[in-house]
Amino acid sequence: MLPKKNRLTTKEWDVVFKSGRRIKSPSFTFVVLKPTLTAPNRVGVSISKKVGKTAVVRNATKRIYMAYLDDFGRKEGHTTLGVIVHTLPNQETLQQEIEAYVGKI
Repeated sequence: MLPKKNRLTTKEWDVVFKSGRRIKSPSFTFVVLKPTLTAPNRVGVSISKKVGKTAVVRNATKRIYMAYLDDFGRKEGHTTLGVIVHTLPNQETLQQEIEAYVGKI
């Protein structure tokens, strides 16, 4: 799990969502806010109730995405990344898809 300093707060998520650049994928959308000079890389994941009806499903999905984005979040840099999940993850292809789209950032 990412350290607290590398996770988005609610206020930061609102800023990223409103002014970030979007990179769309079939499974998710990355919302990227390019470097701010004072903060480390930060990651946040948002999952609607349309994707997972129960909190258990949404939290499990969030943990899966955060595990794959752990390396990105711990790297030195100043990028803020929000992930909006559209579908439940397919474990076999999700990691490759995330790596491909993180490369576009």
